[in-house]
Amino acid sequence: MGSITIRVPQNIQVQYAVEDQFITRRLLEVLNDMMLRLQPGREKPDELLGLFADEADLLDDIVASAMHTRETMPFREA
Repeated sequence: MGSITIRVPQNIQVQYAVEDQFITRRLLEVLNDMMLRLQPGREKPDELLGLFADEADLLDDIVASAMHTRETMPFREA
């Protein structure tokens, strides 16, 4: 059996024995994800920003449709 050491600035001591490989892998994935999220300057990229990266024409059509609707059917009349 292997071991995982996590060093924290506080005086905290906790020990867990995990013998299931699936749980161990999942625990390591969660810890790695937490470390990446918490590191300054290493933010996880926003998945929505790249969602339409290859669909420039589709985005143009969506924006044009929205602008046309906004111009022809305003929410408020001035």
